[in-house]
Amino acid sequence: MNSFSRTAIASPEIIYLPDVDEHLRDDVWDFMVAMVEDALEDDLLDDSDDDEREVPSGGALFTHAEAFVVIVPLLESCLARGDTDLSAVLVAEFALMAMLPAIPETIAVQVAFGRGAGEEQVREMARLLARARHRGLTVDEYIAQLSAANAVPRGKLVRLFHGETRRVPDPDRLKRGISLLRVLTALAPEPARPPLLCSIAWLQWAQGKRAVASAYLAEAIRIEPEHILARGLAVLVSSKAPRWAIPSAEEH
Repeated sequence: MNSFSRTAIASPEIIYLPDVDEHLRDDVWDFMVAMVEDALEDDLLDDSDDDEREVPSGGALFTHAEAFVVIVPLLESCLARGDTDLSAVLVAEFALMAMLPAIPETIAVQVAFGRGAGEEQVREMARLLARARHRGLTVDEYIAQLSAANAVPRGKLVRLFHGETRRVPDPDRLKRGISLLRVLTALAPEPARPPLLCSIAWLQWAQGKRAVASAYLAEAIRIEPEHILARGLAVLVSSKAPRWAIPSAEEH
């Protein structure tokens, strides 16, 4: 039994997702199921946890750290390709990687601020991975410990994600990124949508569209009521605007 199910696209009264080819959406569903089943089978055959394997791709499995490296060029390739030339396997891989912790945040910030922001996140994750391994922990376990102690490093990505900069996101990349992510979300099975919806919501918030952002987050929470990122973003969106959207004192 798999954890995915075919579902209709969310109601346009709640959020906007484009119409997509139903056969392509079914193919995405089939690829994701096959990838998850392959991963489970591999885990049963190999009881070693040294690789921390999590995300399958074309017969191989990405570790969490590898997913951070892969998502950067994959996202740039998708942005360059546009939102109308996406294969089912590409969408399936993208959606699975987006389900890993911190990947949706990386996607959002990279769309807004360019490839360099994504590459900076890769370097930050490499440092976290090294510290985690030194302590005999996975990255997720180490971050959980830091969160419990309120000691998560506020690196460049975290500050950008919280809107703590005057640097203005690229308007063209925002537009193309939202369009791309809407198509990816529409093609993904419903249980895989919340992380992508969170990325879209952040990009809407980055444009100053807080009500629209809240609608996407409401849809993510409808699908997965306890989704940590969606609930955290809901607080961020409702409580503040990004600094780049707030006029400075010199502008008055």
